[in-house]
Amino acid sequence: MVYRIVRKVPVTKNNPKGEEIVYFRKKDNVPPENNDELVDEVVSRYELDVELAEKVSDALKMIMTSNKNVHDLHHKIGEMKRNKIPEAQVGKAILQELKRNTVFQIEASPSDYETLGRIFKDWSDTFSKRCIANYNRNRSAKIGFGRNLSDRNVATSRMAALFGIQDIICDSRTAMVRLGNQVLEGNIMEATGGVGTSTVKAAYSPRAISQLFQLQIFDFICGQVDRHFGNFHGILKNGAIDHIKCIDNDMAFGNLKGQEIAKGYNRICPLTYQAVLGLPKIFVDRIMGMDKAYIMQTIGDILNDEEISAVMERLKIVKLTLKSMADKYDGVKWDAGKKKLNYTGLMADDEYRAMFALNSLDQLAADKKVQIHDISKFISFNVEKTPLDKMMNDRKNALKQKG
Repeated sequence: MVYRIVRKVPVTKNNPKGEEIVYFRKKDNVPPENNDELVDEVVSRYELDVELAEKVSDALKMIMTSNKNVHDLHHKIGEMKRNKIPEAQVGKAILQELKRNTVFQIEASPSDYETLGRIFKDWSDTFSKRCIANYNRNRSAKIGFGRNLSDRNVATSRMAALFGIQDIICDSRTAMVRLGNQVLEGNIMEATGGVGTSTVKAAYSPRAISQLFQLQIFDFICGQVDRHFGNFHGILKNGAIDHIKCIDNDMAFGNLKGQEIAKGYNRICPLTYQAVLGLPKIFVDRIMGMDKAYIMQTIGDILNDEEISAVMERLKIVKLTLKSMADKYDGVKWDAGKKKLNYTGLMADDEYRAMFALNSLDQLAADKKVQIHDISKFISFNVEKTPLDKMMNDRKNALKQKG
């Protein structure tokens, strides 16, 4: 459950309303592996007549004995949620589905429909959460059953600070919040102030280009399998996507090993030479200098030993990719003595190098006959609106004038 909280802050020119919006997420864990336990956990969260609750539980448990039935029901509920169907209508419609697809003839009064709608939506969300976290073994984050999820937002926020990219990950911290008569434990996360990048049709600024390269490598290291285009937002300035900000970082830091995802895994972008070429030098230096002691100091209180080991495996793959990139591009050299990448000529300029890398990434997508958003966090129609050739020439000229 996510709550939107509006806090009063001093009125400023940039904030005339004097309001700050944050989001509170109640502490939650990876749902149980056992289907019956998952259903019981969901239904128990709602006040419902005991007999009706038992019948609904039994019907959902029967649905979950068939992969086809469970996915059909999950998709049907998802479609109703996307169409913003009222909960009472969801409850009534899904109740009829259960009656058609199970042996249980469940009767409920119209006054129960709204509560049933909430139960069915919660069941669908919980099933989806389990699939992403662990149950879909070939594509999930491989986070252990029962492991905390909400704290992974906090871990991601801390890791972003460690890598110097806290400006692109919404700050998150643990918190206790009073809601009515309840005191809930969870985490608070700042709002982005932007919109989903898949809905923005605008050019990328040089800053946004650099940030997107950093994001996809950072997500690889964190094992973030749920970075879809709706949970990192674009902030517009002068009609362009000026920078990005990320939310919903809970599906990270599972037990995925670097070798498992080196060629792309779920929503983790594949490691390519173009992707690591686009990283600013300071970010590369932080990667190459990162070791287990830094990671343990930063997130060792949240992750277990196996999860820390998986971070180190993924980090190792990124380091090896960065080292091998030096053989692919003029102006990029590996200094074995200092264990650093050196850039010369135009490649020494972070801004130009990022634009050059995006241009190369776009060509790679064309060669593979895929869309650029199939292999990166860049959106095709936004790349098309970005005048890369002009931007690169302008940057070349600016660098020449600077001498």
